Amino acid sequence: MRSYLVYGSALLGLLFVTNPIYAQKGKPNPFQQVAVPAPILKQLNNFIHNSDNGEEESPLYIRNILADKNFTYGNGIYYFRVMGSHSEGHTFIVNNQQATILAGHNTQELVQSFLEFLTKNSLSEENKVEYLKGFALFIENKYRSEHE
Repeated sequence: MRSYLVYGSALLGLLFVTNPIYAQKGKPNPFQQVAVPAPILKQLNNFIHNSDNGEEESPLYIRNILADKNFTYGNGIYYFRVMGSHSEGHTFIVNNQQATILAGHNTQELVQSFLEFLTKNSLSEENKVEYLKGFALFIENKYRSEHE
């Protein structure tokens, strides 16, 4: 029993020593996410609270759909969900500092909501193509993960 404690303590100590070194070497943080401004975070939390009966201030995981390694908030398409939960996530689009949360979870609902966004908002043709390409890939990956 004592050897397990020594072994466990050694592993724990190694973790605490190597983790800061790992971070200093420029390795990506697997839990890194987009830093969203407080008013947008409040909007997303309100949406979760009203649509999913979630808590008022749930910690959210947010990632950029168009550029998964980009953690800077700006115009683009984002995916968010309650951290640690198995609930379905949601999608929102930022255009000129305004966040629009897309309705629905299945392909048809998401595409309809996305087309409504494109109709109501002015985007350059270049951005429309970029958004459509990224959104289509997101829906394809979502579908495959749900049907594997």
